[in-house]
Amino acid sequence: IRDGFDDGNDDDDVIDVKCVEEERHDVSKGDYIAFTYSVNDNDDDNNNDDENTETFQVLNVKNPTSFTVKRQNKNNNDNIHTIISKINKDATSFSKLKIPQKISFLSLSECLVKQ
Repeated sequence: IRDGFDDGNDDDDVIDVKCVEEERHDVSKGDYIAFTYSVNDNDDDNNNDDENTETFQVLNVKNPTSFTVKRQNKNNNDNIHTIISKINKDATSFSKLKIPQKISFLSLSECLVKQ
């Protein structure tokens, strides 16, 4: 992951994601993705319980190997530069998320009245 902004503005929470070794990403604009990374600074592989997940929404797909995302949840008080550093260190991939959409319908009686 590479920070999408060089102006030092931590409030934007927007970053560029580049796939490694020309891997293709298969994400589309509007998709939600999650990076999971370790919150431990030690290298103890036996303790996998201390993980954090950061959720991002895909804002723009630049090409098959890079895209731009915006941070959606703030599970902790880390700024975006700290999150990028942690993801670059510990996350090897991301997961696409399925976000439920709320759909409202008219009741049968409301439909019949409108006809």
